[in-house]
Amino acid sequence: HQACGFQERNPHDLMDDFTDEIECVLNVRRMANILGQSDFLGDLFDNLLSAYRLLHQQRLIRDNELSGVDAWVNDCKCYT
Repeated sequence: HQACGFQERNPHDLMDDFTDEIECVLNVRRMANILGQSDFLGDLFDNLLSAYRLLHQQRLIRDNELSGVDAWVNDCKCYT
């Protein structure tokens, strides 16, 4: 059966996407070690923010990623 949906995408460049994601791919073991040694005792949203903050402190994610997740969590908390 053929696909029955269509996804309208915003314009983007696959090489830019790759460049944005390669750092995480190359550092996945380091990230897993950092997160595996951490205790997450809050709710789902607090734990997600804590994980991103840890990775940000280790310079594994950029400022804009942390601020984006923070904004997303704040939006989600408005509806829970």
